[in-house]
Amino acid sequence: AWLAQYNAEKARIFGPEPKSGNYGETFFHAFREVLARPSLASLADDLAASDSASEAVIMGSALGYQCLFFAAMGIRCVGYEMIVDNMVGVAQATARKHGLDAVLGEAFRAGDA
Repeated sequence: AWLAQYNAEKARIFGPEPKSGNYGETFFHAFREVLARPSLASLADDLAASDSASEAVIMGSALGYQCLFFAAMGIRCVGYEMIVDNMVGVAQATARKHGLDAVLGEAFRAGDA
């Protein structure tokens, strides 16, 4: 049921073409490899240690798993997504269901970044 609802919402936003509004996937091991590169490693460490309002921003955050990746590294994150009901809503509900509200805060936002 969710997949059909998601596809209908996606078609309303991006149009009926099958390839419009498609997403790619980033697995956690690849994410960690990128942030382990010398040019990014010190930045990631600084963000994790910072008390400032600095945060990672994900544009097209889908179900928000990349914000979970950042949270696992101690980095604040906000994700913007245009598919409100079947991506942002599901991400927020899943975070609440699993008690991740305190870690993620308002990480999942509806909107065009």
